[in-house]
Amino acid sequence: MAVALAVGSAAFGQQLVNANAQKLPYEEGTTRSAPTGHPKGAVIWSNDISAAADWTISHDAGGFAMDWEVGTGLVSPGPTGTPAIQSTTASNGYAMLCSDCGNNNTSTYEKSYLTTADPIDLSLYPNVILQFETQYRRFTTEQTYIAVSTDGINWPQPPSDTATVGLPVGLYAVWKDQELTQAVSPGNPTVKRINISDAAGGQANVWVRFYWYGIWGYAWYVDDVQIEQQPQFDLAISASLLSHTASRVNYGRIPASQYTGTMYATNTYENRGTGDQTNVSLTATTSAFTMNGTEPNMLAGDQFESVLNTTATLTEQVYECTFALTSDQSPSDDQPQDNQSVRRFEITGDVYSVDGIGNHPPGTELLTTVRTTTFAGAADGLYAMALYEVAAPFTAHGLEVLLGNGTETGGVLIASIHDSAAVIADDMSSPFVESDDLEIAQWHLDNGRIEIPFDPPVTLAPGAYYAAVQLFSSSNANVIRIIDDVTFPQPGRASMVNFPVDNHTYTNGNAYAIRLSSSPTVGLSEMPNDVDWIDVFPNPSAGAISIRMENNSSCSLELYDARGALLMSDTFTGKAELQLDGLGKGVYTVRVKDGTRTTVKRVTID
Repeated sequence: MAVALAVGSAAFGQQLVNANAQKLPYEEGTTRSAPTGHPKGAVIWSNDISAAADWTISHDAGGFAMDWEVGTGLVSPGPTGTPAIQSTTASNGYAMLCSDCGNNNTSTYEKSYLTTADPIDLSLYPNVILQFETQYRRFTTEQTYIAVSTDGINWPQPPSDTATVGLPVGLYAVWKDQELTQAVSPGNPTVKRINISDAAGGQANVWVRFYWYGIWGYAWYVDDVQIEQQPQFDLAISASLLSHTASRVNYGRIPASQYTGTMYATNTYENRGTGDQTNVSLTATTSAFTMNGTEPNMLAGDQFESVLNTTATLTEQVYECTFALTSDQSPSDDQPQDNQSVRRFEITGDVYSVDGIGNHPPGTELLTTVRTTTFAGAADGLYAMALYEVAAPFTAHGLEVLLGNGTETGGVLIASIHDSAAVIADDMSSPFVESDDLEIAQWHLDNGRIEIPFDPPVTLAPGAYYAAVQLFSSSNANVIRIIDDVTFPQPGRASMVNFPVDNHTYTNGNAYAIRLSSSPTVGLSEMPNDVDWIDVFPNPSAGAISIRMENNSSCSLELYDARGALLMSDTFTGKAELQLDGLGKGVYTVRVKDGTRTTVKRVTID
């Protein structure tokens, strides 16, 4: 059943505000392009920003002098520059506000305006949509607005610096709260559609303004602006989350041991048209289950949240869930492409991950990094963390951490696991387990990941935990970058950071690629390993296994099943004989340590 919703994901801990952040360069290859072929309503007015005379450029008299530019080939320069917009008509011109170029190191805001030079007659159109193509990256506290005036003189202002709620009629935030990730372009270009009917509908003289408000941000590009009639019928899914827990964290990989048999789907959807919608249905479908919610009526402007759950048997594989929104009016929907969204998740044997890297639908994956250069004063000691909800006892043998391009050898990571309540209370002092220091070597960079074992492993009781890595870069002489999956927004608690400067914990809202592993081989599979010092045979075996060493030194031996559960531990000198026929067919892991070396062998009992 759908219920009325005040939009916004719940978050706990402190919201991340990067007032002291260092600016990050644009990372090529990390962003996706916006889909093409957007259906268009009846266009009332349009401008491709090919003529500067069509626009008035100005800035607030009391603000920092920073102006828009209109032309061809405009680009924000420098190491933190933002590439030019790849809009439909970029070749004949576009507009750019290059805040980066001004290097505003004052406390005075840049209030910069790009305004239509002539008024637009919308007297015959009571319901109108402003659409434009944009390329944008947010730095810290700046804001981008659309403003509407009916006299070209009086313009609405935000009630407080960079406010996004409680805005006066005629002022619209371009981006919703939590829609953007710091320094990450959401797509080049991104198509934005904003309903300006309350201020512009039915008015004979309308001026439209692109309003920049900030201090030393990146760049904002705009092109291909048009005003359309608001369609009669336009349903849209604005957010989708799929989880195996009642929280809204969308896990990309779920160990079979942590799946309790129920899946939850949370969707926000809205009626963006002028007409009412009847028999609205939201369906979530995979090969294993279907969830369905209905709403008899949605009036124009209504927004609802559908919270669904279902029981299902899931096996170890990747599942694709398609969310589809339909109504009696669907055949006439003006924007059918936003009536559907897709999420993927994987049931695994041993890996638990908030991120879904490698499993996202083609063309949707969007990645950035958190790094030791991200925040001033955090080069050594910064914690990056991902939330894991444990439903049944889980033996954690270590963490897998995906490294971003630009990571350098010589940096050091320490892995740990913390109680979620302690993290929220800014207490990182009492981890359940902590690894030895592990230095990043070239083979880690070659593999794009580092695996950090816990010795001994730790068994986590049901509860909520943060898997953490603490980063030490020798004052950024050895930069470390951890991949951050920002393909879609997560609840704020999904990832956290703790700053060594103030020892405070802040929410992130994305999905750091810090994965919890129950595999006994974690930390060993990618390391150069002298594999000849021990032999395990025969393999496969009917049950009798022999272990032989190259010398008679004393060793410890551990045997694990495919789920990572410890079946036995013992010591031996030189050789050992194991009788495993009573364990049943399957793959088992033998881990042997002689005090200076560790090796892992997988054996098959058939």
